[in-house]
Amino acid sequence: MKTIITTILLLASCLSLAAQDPEPKDAQQQPVGLDSMRYTLKQRELIQRRTTLEQRIRQEDERRGNTIPGATPTEQEAANMAQDSICLALRSELVDVNLAIEELTAQGITTTTSTPAMPDASTITLPAQPTTNTRPTLRDIIDSVRK
Repeated sequence: MKTIITTILLLASCLSLAAQDPEPKDAQQQPVGLDSMRYTLKQRELIQRRTTLEQRIRQEDERRGNTIPGATPTEQEAANMAQDSICLALRSELVDVNLAIEELTAQGITTTTSTPAMPDASTITLPAQPTTNTRPTLRDIIDSVRK
């Protein structure tokens, strides 16, 4: 009986350690410009990780409240608390992944091209033509040059 509880507690502690992020926090804090390929790959990785976490949360939620046959009330409570800890750790990791997805989306894609984009043809403005319908006569031109 005690071996079952000990095994459950050991499993819970192993799962909580496995749920922690192995990267140091300072490595995650460095901002890196993303090009379109990096952005897409990072986004796919985070979405896949979120899907996996959601599936694990559903599985672990199903195990909550299970009774262990022949266990004392304190052993049962310890097992329930261990299962609650596992579920809480997974939910915490899911929140971290959702925040990373939001930050990635907010950061957007930085372009690495050096050539500026060409303007759209509808935005090009041409100089205005004179609105007068009368042309100066040759006499007017000669008089304006003499002055």
